[in-house]
Amino acid sequence: PETWQEILYANPAMRGVHWDLAAPEAWVSAWCAARGVPCLALTPEFQRVADGGGPPLHYRHDGHWTEDGHALAGRAVAQFLLDLGWLNQ
Repeated sequence: PETWQEILYANPAMRGVHWDLAAPEAWVSAWCAARGVPCLALTPEFQRVADGGGPPLHYRHDGHWTEDGHALAGRAVAQFLLDLGWLNQ
């Protein structure tokens, strides 16, 4: 939340808009569920690492993933594909 506030502070034009940060992932998850498409929501894993005091996963100035964020996402996607049997170890 504090990083999001910094992003809003740095981008005044964004302040007058209501941002539902969970909406894009929720929309994709719902779309996938309705069509029986396997889908991986990354937010829970990012939140777990952030809550555990892990390294920064997003750059403070723009919200993009850091190197650690990309690595976390890569590991999560690889495990997801392994669990589905779509990737060999």
